[in-house]
Amino acid sequence: MSLKGYRWAYNPKAVHPHISDAEKARVKELCDLFIDAELKPKYLIKYNERHKDQKMKEIYSKWYRGFLHFIAVYKDFRKYRILDLYKDRFARLEYLDEDKFLLSYFRHTNEWFELTYGKGVSLEIALRNILEMPHFIPM
Repeated sequence: MSLKGYRWAYNPKAVHPHISDAEKARVKELCDLFIDAELKPKYLIKYNERHKDQKMKEIYSKWYRGFLHFIAVYKDFRKYRILDLYKDRFARLEYLDEDKFLLSYFRHTNEWFELTYGKGVSLEIALRNILEMPHFIPM
């Protein structure tokens, strides 16, 4: 049985830019300052005895390859919970070049969706978008 119309084609792996350890440390420090100054006061609330749902305990950032993930940690207080603590990634910065990033949010379909295309945006604009856009509410 021959497959007419099908051809072999070379499909190389995508090349991601290399990020130095110094650049990783600089970006992580700026993002941690942003989390402490803006995101934690806005989203970390006191536990309410009347609403025994879940409570966000922590927000932090973590590098994975060329991506900086913003992660929220929740504690679940419901009676029939599966896990006491769970993590939810709500934003991702992909490193392109010095001070150029692609900004993505985690969709309900378990896929990352990029909001910035092409050459990317600066870190300052990306952090402002995380604060202002409704896609990045860690709930």
